[in-house]
Amino acid sequence: MPPPLKDMLPLAAAATECRLTGLGTIKRRTNQSKRHPCTVRVHGHLTVVYELLELGGSRTSRPLHHLQVQYDEDAPRSFDRTFLLNDPRTFFRSRSACRDGINQMLTRTPALRDFDLAAANWDGGFLPDDLAGTITGRARLDEEGHHGGNAPRFSLDLSLTVFVRAVCSEAKLQALACREATAQCGLSVADRCCCCICQDQDIAAAEGGGDDEGTVRLPCSHTFHVRWLARWFEAVTTCPLCRRDMVVHLEAVYTHDREQGRNRETKGPIQV
Repeated sequence: MPPPLKDMLPLAAAATECRLTGLGTIKRRTNQSKRHPCTVRVHGHLTVVYELLELGGSRTSRPLHHLQVQYDEDAPRSFDRTFLLNDPRTFFRSRSACRDGINQMLTRTPALRDFDLAAANWDGGFLPDDLAGTITGRARLDEEGHHGGNAPRFSLDLSLTVFVRAVCSEAKLQALACREATAQCGLSVADRCCCCICQDQDIAAAEGGGDDEGTVRLPCSHTFHVRWLARWFEAVTTCPLCRRDMVVHLEAVYTHDREQGRNRETKGPIQV
């Protein structure tokens, strides 16, 4: 988990979603000899911006509508690593193989490997696939026009700029905080119950899933899917049924976080 996510409380990290965008330029050098290895150099800069998607409609001093507030930005971090292509013929001829290969390289590159680089997390196009389309397209044209049907052999230089937005949703954080508060009271989701928002009659089966697919029983005993409850909390902080305000559980998370910070400050230097 990348910093500062790894320094967050587990609930805050679980409520944070990372979205990626990227640009890249490709330089290539033809290898004149088959004995010369084909390599791919991956280098560039990574910038991470941390944002807070605030609650709306709270009876505290929070705004009446949710805002995206940038609260921190890392200085750009450089990365540089070179990889050897074990099967350049397939890499340059198959877009899918090239895409998967580049993605694997990114996941093994310091600074980038801390993030989930799955295609679904990229906005504006999956960068490895965009690069692969250009690489294999140019290689195919060269193979047809200049190499007499023989597979070309290149070494590549990929210069990348990657931008990450790490957005912590207070609405999801509050839903997860409510679930934890209920668990501490010894309560759990019944074997069969109904989500009070979507009216799904059997939501207990989803309880064991991830944070988005799971269920939460509020301290007031009403049960919901986490994903629907988080959307509800984006507008108001009360239970959708009984209107009991649940923001106290979110504030408890922040109070605990402040106490943790003070404890870290008073510990002094580490003795080695």
